Amino acid sequence: LHGVRERSEWYGERTPSDPDSYPPFPVALLPKLVPEVDGACVFSEACYGGYVLDKEPQTSLALMFLYRNADCFVGSSAIAYGPCEPPSTEADLLCRYFLQYVARGASYGNAFMNAKRDFVKKMLRTQGYLDEDDAKTLLEFNLFGDPSLRWGGEEES
Repeated sequence: LHGVRERSEWYGERTPSDPDSYPPFPVALLPKLVPEVDGACVFSEACYGGYVLDKEPQTSLALMFLYRNADCFVGSSAIAYGPCEPPSTEADLLCRYFLQYVARGASYGNAFMNAKRDFVKKMLRTQGYLDEDDAKTLLEFNLFGDPSLRWGGEEES
């Protein structure tokens, strides 16, 4: 999905099999269409998916997910990067690591911290340094919600 800083919706993307009359970036999700999501953990890789400055639930999908009772929302405050094809890098890799930790029972805060740590280790191991996109990925993704909660609503002891 794609996001724009000044807009509230997220957009899909036309595929080669879609007719030419289909919009290049059709609206995929509007804040008003977010249902109750009690206890959900949401990770958005959409550009500006976590941009919340001067926003409210009706103008921010991140805030609407929290308003609709998501326990956790992770999103980017700026343009996010990721490859079109494997292997995973940048936002895709950070998301994968985060969700793996959450699935293993880590609190959201620890999952986020460990995902960022593992991301750095992977980039240093594979390319020997963090490039500008890697550094930006680490800085632009933010966790919203109670970092002590685990998936299922349990608090970390």
